[in-house]
Amino acid sequence: MARIKAQGTKIYALVAGAIVRFTCYNAVDLGSDSTSKIDVTCLDDEEKSYEKGIVDPGEGTLTVQLDDENTSHATALSLAEAGTELSWFVGSKGDDAAPTVTNGNVTLPTTRNWATFTGYLNKSAPKIEADGVWTYAFPLVRTSSVNTILRTP
Repeated sequence: MARIKAQGTKIYALVAGAIVRFTCYNAVDLGSDSTSKIDVTCLDDEEKSYEKGIVDPGEGTLTVQLDDENTSHATALSLAEAGTELSWFVGSKGDDAAPTVTNGNVTLPTTRNWATFTGYLNKSAPKIEADGVWTYAFPLVRTSSVNTILRTP
């Protein structure tokens, strides 16, 4: 397998039973999961002992430079306002085949790598700077771990 370049990555979500593509975003950070430690140390032990505990899915960001003529940017604003949990599909560069949905079941093209998860966007205020554009860094709160699906060579 070759290294996976970020350029050409596409972001989709299942919104109200339909696949929606988010276009012209600047960055996506899926965050890192953390796992709690359960202390199982015996009183006569000389060192602490732990077992793996519950996984807490990470929080990242979806960053866009707001384009008020881009419908997916308007969709991101409304989804963040609503806090709706969605199924997300982040696909590496590949052909133009998009995920499809039939009777609520999503099928991903096998021609690119995928990172899939569930989560929601939180509201964000724009960052406004001199010699810049309005930029939103929406907190992307995952409610599941990320599942990586490698393309079929």
